Amino acid sequence: MSSDSINKICEKVGCSRSTVYRALKGSELVNQATRKQVQAAAREIGLNINSLVGEWMAHVRNPENPLAKEPLVYLSGHSKAQYAGSALLRETWEGARRRAGELGFSIRISYNDESDGGRARWERMAEALRREEVRGVVVSRFPPNADAVDLPWDSISTVAIGFSARCPPMHTVTSHGFDTMEFCLNLLLRRGYRRPGWVCSHFAERLGGGRHTADFLAGRHQFPEAEAIPIFRASIEDARPGDRKAFLKWYRQYKPDVVLSGGIGEYYEWLVEAGVSIPGETGFFFLGLREKDSFFSGLRQPSRSLGRSAVEMLASLIYHGERGLPERPNIVQTLNATLNAGRTIRARQT
Repeated sequence: MSSDSINKICEKVGCSRSTVYRALKGSELVNQATRKQVQAAAREIGLNINSLVGEWMAHVRNPENPLAKEPLVYLSGHSKAQYAGSALLRETWEGARRRAGELGFSIRISYNDESDGGRARWERMAEALRREEVRGVVVSRFPPNADAVDLPWDSISTVAIGFSARCPPMHTVTSHGFDTMEFCLNLLLRRGYRRPGWVCSHFAERLGGGRHTADFLAGRHQFPEAEAIPIFRASIEDARPGDRKAFLKWYRQYKPDVVLSGGIGEYYEWLVEAGVSIPGETGFFFLGLREKDSFFSGLRQPSRSLGRSAVEMLASLIYHGERGLPERPNIVQTLNATLNAGRTIRARQT
């Protein structure tokens, strides 16, 4: 494969090598406009798209490839106990672990279990990376109350899963929030709902930089028939006693006909306990369903795909010797969340 040719495409389109490879494969992880630009640029310089992709993937998967035998680290901002209690965290790690194995890499997870934390933890982590000759790190989401991540970035290739204020800007794989929210609101409006209410927590807002709420507000703006009601924010990840009372007060005051939540939290249980009929009086729609959830209506997020995509991007960075934090981080947004009709919104209207 000609590295000069790939570099020419990167310069023409203004994107990274990993984006070029995905676009040449026709991957939906790259938006359609960019895929067309990359493929057009490849044709302009006389490249055979199929042979380029096949050559690169064969090289990555080749057991004789010394790069493919290197160890990777999956750096978590959560404890081992938190993983045990979160299917979404486990599914994301599982996707990364399996993809690393398919590409010939070894990978281990580093939980955030150390009590002393702070600078001491990152000094120990940096020493372990040097000792194990690790050149690739997947950085999972870090909660806002975690210590800022401080590693020898110049000597490693890094890809983040989701956004975190505790980490410096780097190449990132994340869900496509706006398109997802727009799809959800459009679906609910077709089901006859007109007063969608968004509920979240201050913890989740800090963790995601407020993106989910921004996506909801922007998505709602696309549909003038959707009535605007205030957003409800709970306190933290583990709801405080006062949140139940505040949530029910919000619900009774603004009377949303469907409640949207980023994950399966206490909100649904609070409504049921208060005698609210779902979906008779109010619908409930979750944007963070686990793969095995079937009762609830909502979207199953591509947790495993996020992990897989992060490892694929990291493999490309290692292969091309791209280390350090990028001046222009590449953000890959996945579009493959799947709808689960469930039983918590009304049936399709005929």
